[in-house]
This record gives sequence, C-alpha cells and structure tokens, in this order.
Amino acid sequence: MKRLSLTLVLLVTAAALLGCSDPNVAFEDLVGAIEARVIADLQATGNFTEDAFADGQIPGYLQFNLLDEEETGWVLEIDKELLAEGYALVAQFNINADKIIVLKARDKESIADVQAALEAELEKQDATWSWYLPAQYEKVKNNIIETQGSYLIYVTYGEPQGVVDAFIDALK
Repeated sequence: MKRLSLTLVLLVTAAALLGCSDPNVAFEDLVGAIEARVIADLQATGNFTEDAFADGQIPGYLQFNLLDEEETGWVLEIDKELLAEGYALVAQFNINADKIIVLKARDKESIADVQAALEAELEKQDATWSWYLPAQYEKVKNNIIETQGSYLIYVTYGEPQGVVDAFIDALK
C-alpha cells in the first residue's frame, strides 16, 4: 500500500512539473508559425503570390534576430541578457505600425522585466501613432501582449488575435 501511495504521489508530482514547464518547441518553429500566419494574411489580400516569399523574406517587412543584430534598440529597448531568444517582424516603412516581437526569457526571473520592456514599447507606439496616422493607431490600440511560460509575444498588427493564436498553437 505504501508503494502504491508513493508511486501515485510521484506521478502526480511529475505531471504537475511537466504541466508547468515550458513547451519543448524550437524557437525557429515558433517564429515560422508566426511568419506563416503573416504570409497567409498577405496572400489573402490578393496582392502577393507564393513567389513573393520564395527568398524567405516577407515583402514590406524587416526581420530581425534580436540577439544577433547590434542595432535593434529602435525595435525594442531591452537588456539582451534577459533573453534566451528574440525575433522581430517590423513594417519596413513608417506608414505602417505593424510590429511583432517574439521573445523567450532567459529564465523565470527575467519574465517580469521582459514583460515590462514590451509594455514600454507599447507606450512608445501609442505616443507615436496616436497623432501620426489614425488608421494605424487603431492597430496600436488593439495590441496584444501574451505570455506563455517563458515565451512572450507582442503584436501590433491588423489581425493581432490570429497571430497570437498561431503563437499559442505552435507552443502546444
């Protein structure tokens, strides 16, 4: 009976620990799922064919590995020591507020600081777009910041929930 009770306690503990851990998803796969969503949205406009994306680039957007690039402060002001991974997809021209940032915090202790950096970025976007282009400001007002374990996403985009859904689905 003791052995059965001990086994049951160990199984419940293991299940709880696994449920609280980060998903075992390659960051590149997570980014790929988000890029696929943006590409599908662009293709749905009828303005782009698959050939437009053949080189791995997304027309009208800049793509950054936030850890590899030195000059990324204009994308997001953050201490890179807080990050294990970082990616940004940003509109190429300053007439479009689109900005998608995907981050993995280095550890659990870093999550709050990473979240704060994303919230500060939203404040900056709000200050810029509230007076600049009203149609783009609507995107900023609909911004979504989502945290799943140590993964975070910041989405200012025409259909932000679709991007967040792709993020969540990729982490399952």
